[in-house]
Amino acid sequence: MKPLLAQSSPARPGSEPGGDDIEGLIVLAPDPGIWPLVLWGTLFLVLLLALGVGAWWLVRHFSRNSHRLPPETKALRTIRRLESNAATLAPHDLSLETSEALKDFLRERYADPLRYESAEEFLARMATTEGASRLPPALHEDLRSFVLMSEELKFGRPRNAQKRVGPLLQLAYNIVNLSRTVSASPTPRK
Repeated sequence: MKPLLAQSSPARPGSEPGGDDIEGLIVLAPDPGIWPLVLWGTLFLVLLLALGVGAWWLVRHFSRNSHRLPPETKALRTIRRLESNAATLAPHDLSLETSEALKDFLRERYADPLRYESAEEFLARMATTEGASRLPPALHEDLRSFVLMSEELKFGRPRNAQKRVGPLLQLAYNIVNLSRTVSASPTPRK
C-alpha cells in the first residue's frame, strides 16, 4: 500500500493518467494595473479637499456673523473700561489704549488709515480737503484735538497728566457718539 501523500489524484476523463491538471483550478485574469488605484486615490483627495473647503467656509461664515460687534460698540466698551480703570493705569498707558481703540474704530467704520500714520502725517492729511474725505467733516476738529492731546500724554508726559486723562477719554467718547449721530443723519441728495 502507498502512503496517502504519495498517491496521485484520480484521473479525469480526457486527461493523461498521473498528470497534474492545474489549469482548470486557477482562472488567470489580466493585471488591472495602477489606474484603479490612481482613480480611487484622486477621488479620495478631491473628496477630502471638498470637505476641508466646506469646513473652512462654515467656520469663517459663522464666526464672522455671530460674534461681530459694531465698531461703535467695541470702541465705547473699551473707553468705558478705561474710564473705570483710570485710577490704576498710568496716563501714558491709558492714552495709548484710548488712542488704539479710537484708531481701530476709525479703521473699521471709515476705512481710515490713521492706524498706520504718525500724528504728523494724520494732521497734514486733515489739513487737505481730499485727504480727509473719508471722515465726516463734523469729526475733524475733535479728531485733531484728540490726536494732539493723546500724543502729548503718550510722548510728552506732562506733570499734570493725570488731570488730562479725563478730558482725553471724554473727547474719545464724544468722537464715537458724534460719529453715530453723523452717520444716522440723512445725507442730502444732489
